[in-house]
Amino acid sequence: MQIYWVSPTAQRAAVIAAVELPVYDYCKKRLLSVFGDNVANHFLSSLAASLGSAVASTPIDVVRTRLMNQRKLKHNLRSEAYIYRGTADCFYHTFKYEGFWALYKGFVPTWFRMGPWNIIFFITYEQLKHFY
Repeated sequence: MQIYWVSPTAQRAAVIAAVELPVYDYCKKRLLSVFGDNVANHFLSSLAASLGSAVASTPIDVVRTRLMNQRKLKHNLRSEAYIYRGTADCFYHTFKYEGFWALYKGFVPTWFRMGPWNIIFFITYEQLKHFY
């Protein structure tokens, strides 16, 4: 049994961490002159960080979902339907046959899911940092 979705899940986690934290820090520093170091700055910076992470992670989510669903497809069809060989193959065929925007299916729900998480996380983090 091959588990195709472990690699995209790990890649997604790495990409989210690699995008969210620098985007948050950059936005926070740029907005210091406008808002100061307060909740409004942290709110807008975390919203921008969630947008950045959604842009970066949605293609990986699409690929991961397709890889996870192909196991069920392979089991049910019992025919020689095309099955992706891995992450790169899935990216390639999705882009080739469906176009660039197919990699961003589900972008808005992803951003709406990441937005509240980032806002709560970063505002809580900053408040605890100021408290201690």
